[in-house]
Amino acid sequence: MRDFVRGDIAAAERGSEEAWQNSGAVSTEFARHTYRVQRHAIMRMRGQTRELEPIVREMMLTFPAVFGWTAAWGSIAWDLGQRDSARASLARMMSLGTRQIRGKPSGLAHCAALSELCSKVGDQAAAKEIYDVIIPFADYHGFTTVGGATFGPLQRQLGSLAECLGQAQLAETHYRAALDASTRMRSPVFVSGTSYAYARLLLLSGDPKQRGHAAELLSSAFQLAERYQLGSIGTIARRLATRHGVSAERLASARG
Repeated sequence: MRDFVRGDIAAAERGSEEAWQNSGAVSTEFARHTYRVQRHAIMRMRGQTRELEPIVREMMLTFPAVFGWTAAWGSIAWDLGQRDSARASLARMMSLGTRQIRGKPSGLAHCAALSELCSKVGDQAAAKEIYDVIIPFADYHGFTTVGGATFGPLQRQLGSLAECLGQAQLAETHYRAALDASTRMRSPVFVSGTSYAYARLLLLSGDPKQRGHAAELLSSAFQLAERYQLGSIGTIARRLATRHGVSAERLASARG
């Protein structure tokens, strides 16, 4: 996980493979689950969505009580255009009750995955419920079982939920806090992801006074993604820049 957080995705992959090959001291089920959690984080960051889908679907079916897999699969389904399946996954999760999900082992990680799915679907009622459950843990991180992986500072997920609720000012407060936390932990992965989300919020506001700041954030997200081979963030940053008229030169500029 340390390699992943600091942006060395290749080293994270090697470490994950080595741990899997030398996992004889623990149960096969536990080792397999931890290995898949780490593979999910790595492949998601590389933008290997289509290749990841059957892996996450298998884990969802194998470990139905590990709710994060259902949420993760729903997010992948949404990205692959399976919108009805993603909505059904969110509805199934919400029917269990967010507080119950939060109370399970690795509950904050499950809630982080659920937040990402909810933000994609855009369900305001679900967003409000999830937000209320995880706001007391705003300054925590979404660690999975035994710290095998992390969703990073929960302030970022809270920002996306606030954005879903149409509360732009609140979302900005959370994104700023997430960016500060990601910077303190020296994580280019989470600085890049948060910078992208914050930039998107400002660009969608349409406020010309915010455009310069948004371009700087988007440039930071893109350059970190290029430097650390964060393919998924690089792709969406480039799309956002094109959609809002941020030039390729400015995107690649050291000053944004």
